[in-house]
Amino acid sequence: MVRILVLVQGGYGQRVVDNLHKRAPNWQVNTFHVPLIQEIIVDEPELFLPDRLPSCDLLLHLAETPQAAQLLPAIAELTSCKAVIASIDNAAWIPAGLRNQLRKE
Repeated sequence: MVRILVLVQGGYGQRVVDNLHKRAPNWQVNTFHVPLIQEIIVDEPELFLPDRLPSCDLLLHLAETPQAAQLLPAIAELTSCKAVIASIDNAAWIPAGLRNQLRKE
């Protein structure tokens, strides 16, 4: 069984989650609704995360702000995920510099 944790923030991600629940084969799909963060740079991601998130094989990032993307390394570590897919339907969600930083982390 594939375990997926989907990070959502807004309608775009929720539509994908709804579709996964309807059509996913034997997959466990969990959702984390990422809070809207006002800070431009997130220095302490743990302040915005719950104490526990379900472990997963795949972390699917569908949140719509750069601040949410800055949480990805901390969430990946917290969930012991094996892979991350970050959707960039809008370049403002994960600007080029942040993309490079996330690849390195």
